[in-house]
Amino acid sequence: MNHFKTCIVSLVAPLALVSLGARSGFAAAAAKTSCESLAAMKLADTTLKTTSITTNEQLAAIYTAGGDPAPSPAQMLLRAPALPFCRVEATITPAAGAEIKSEVWLPAADKWNGKFTSQGAGGSAGTIGRAGLADGAALGYATSASDAGSHSEALLSMRFGRNPEWRANFAYRGVHLTAVAAKALIQSYYGSGPKTAIFYGCSGGGYEAMSLVQRYPNDYDGVLVGDPALHWEKIGLWQGSAYVASHRDPAAQIPAAKLPVIYKAAMDKCDALDGVTDGVIDDPRRCQVDFKALQCKAGDGPDCFTPPQVLALTKIYAPFHHPRTNAFIFPGFNFGAETAAAARARISAADSGSTITAGQPGPLVWHLPEAFEAKDWLAFDFDKGTDAAIKAFAPYSNSDPDLTKFKASGGKVLMYSGWADPNLHPQTLVDYHAEMTKAVGGEAAAKSFSRLFMVPGMNHCSGGPGPNVFGQDLANPSGATTNAGNNALKALERWVDDDIAPEEIVATKFVGNDRTKGVVERTRPLCAFPKVARWSGKGTTDDAKNFACVAP
Repeated sequence: MNHFKTCIVSLVAPLALVSLGARSGFAAAAAKTSCESLAAMKLADTTLKTTSITTNEQLAAIYTAGGDPAPSPAQMLLRAPALPFCRVEATITPAAGAEIKSEVWLPAADKWNGKFTSQGAGGSAGTIGRAGLADGAALGYATSASDAGSHSEALLSMRFGRNPEWRANFAYRGVHLTAVAAKALIQSYYGSGPKTAIFYGCSGGGYEAMSLVQRYPNDYDGVLVGDPALHWEKIGLWQGSAYVASHRDPAAQIPAAKLPVIYKAAMDKCDALDGVTDGVIDDPRRCQVDFKALQCKAGDGPDCFTPPQVLALTKIYAPFHHPRTNAFIFPGFNFGAETAAAARARISAADSGSTITAGQPGPLVWHLPEAFEAKDWLAFDFDKGTDAAIKAFAPYSNSDPDLTKFKASGGKVLMYSGWADPNLHPQTLVDYHAEMTKAVGGEAAAKSFSRLFMVPGMNHCSGGPGPNVFGQDLANPSGATTNAGNNALKALERWVDDDIAPEEIVATKFVGNDRTKGVVERTRPLCAFPKVARWSGKGTTDDAKNFACVAP
């Protein structure tokens, strides 16, 4: 049996040949076509390769060829798309040497639910999330993913920042052009465009999601934005300042073994502020720890901090301000995030506070010298350097609060962040939401198209001591419900399709944070900001039914 049907064609044609409609699909009629015939489509600056996937062996080979582990038989049963489906590999080249790699997976016409989803890429992108493609196609969606055209080789390797075309790809062009290509392919393959288009992403994928609602308001009907990297340059500046605080004096370095001391102090003082003692700080903005109270009585010890360490911690947890103007730049580290692995990198590692090392330059790479290492922060001029970094990053910033065009287009945006995120401070999203609310005309206008959900005890995008699974991606290894009441993506989709805005979403914490085993430890409602979940005083605090969303 011939399982592979592959065609390759490279065509450069005006984009007008594929007439883009906004959200209802494409204005130009297109006949339903075969998978192999899709390769002959005329898309601007694009090479297409199509393959009809007919066996599980082919599907497993896609994962391994992309560097991902092959799914287990159990995973294949849970997330494998119905066979056959059409796999389209697209190489989009908007400028010389600036290739964007994308894939679109198209279920058979009788399995397609008429909708389209696309997932963002975390970190600095550079890879295509094929597991997410499989998840979407398994649920009947036409689905796409992109490497964002960053040419990145590691999770946070920012060397691509030296290339302005790659920067443009990463900041906005990659996800937009992928949407253009995916919609055109859907139109041709099924003979109609998608009735609903949803984009979701967290971290770097949240940065991509923000680019869509700000720069391309007609690409998607709904956008799910998680823990977004709103201010790469400001994150880098704060990380650099944290490195200086803990390394200018060698005696100030914070051993990783002492991080639990900070966490315990924060929990002892702040856990019960929400009326429930559950190992979760409901809102770290309400939490203050006096590091001087943790200072050793004399010398050093495993459960206390020396005076230089106390001084360093005080600076690391304090907001970073411009050294000359005193303008606020970025929040300090947040209490309750100390148990996350990334906290060790931010506070205790040899390059603490910084994602910049000799082999892995951080977010300021297009501003800093090529050979810049973490230790070079000690000689960095934060006065001139802060202004220069913000200016250099400005063309690639996705932090514009004015979403009036997205609102006018009928789009819906659902944002979320973990309150215990050690990487991208949750306060930045709260601040953005406030700025956006003002920019679009006030609370009523903002609520007509946007919701923000803050997640107590969740680390970066997932994990942490609090309930942290609420359908923020399409992965479904535990058989978790796809009900809109506890699934953010389904809640967003229902809002787009039925105009039912989500006011609360139930989050689940699985034992050991392992949802593949499906053993539930606790559920808790997430409330549309600024409301918060409060216990009724009756029943177990591990059941969401005993909580209500109320004003803080």
